[in-house]
Amino acid sequence: MKTYNKKGQAPSAWGWLLWLSLSCLVGVMGCGGSPATVHRYLLEYPPPVVRVPATLDVALTVVPFTVDEAFNSTAMLYRPSPNVSDSYRYHRWRVDPGSMATDFIIRDFRQSRLFRAILTRGSAGESRFRLEGSVEEIQEINSPGGWQAALTLSITLLDMRDPDLSTRLVFQKTLQRLEAIPEKTPAGLARGVSRAMQQLSQVIQGEVYQAARTRLRSPGKALGGKKLNNTREKPTT
Repeated sequence: MKTYNKKGQAPSAWGWLLWLSLSCLVGVMGCGGSPATVHRYLLEYPPPVVRVPATLDVALTVVPFTVDEAFNSTAMLYRPSPNVSDSYRYHRWRVDPGSMATDFIIRDFRQSRLFRAILTRGSAGESRFRLEGSVEEIQEINSPGGWQAALTLSITLLDMRDPDLSTRLVFQKTLQRLEAIPEKTPAGLARGVSRAMQQLSQVIQGEVYQAARTRLRSPGKALGGKKLNNTREKPTT
């Protein structure tokens, strides 16, 4: 479609250039303007305190957590209504959720000193137990009752010295934590997920310790741990 001036004539090349220049000045971030700033977030919380009778004289290897495909990116996702998923345009996680969860689980286990050593994949040392995990959900949930940060982790503990594959599995479970977001902002989401990760880390450490301690005392037997009031355990299939 063409554009004409008041005299019914098509604008000249200079007219088009002037119009384009004015459009660039008026348009927000148009025609090569500076890109919008993208804010990036990390989890941040002090290591939870886990009190135990004594350090177990075995090593635990923590395998990098996987991430369910729907959440496997640095996008900060929110659910405005059921079955709807969207993301903040200028706010993202610094690293993927699996890396964040793995890093903090390793840090917290080392800080708590529940095991003689906490190893990672590729470590030269040998470990008795191996902890695998996945991030099944990390998002903001918007509802009439308020906004919540939702974090769901699935964990699996294996006894690597058990020669029988059928009994090598010590336990497998899924835990979810919901935290209120009074600020209703991306920064509030980051703080909410941080609180959720802190609480889940405490639960995971306690359950892994108790299960490993029981297995060391009575091989072949697994033991679950306690849940927090706002932590829901999802049955595995």
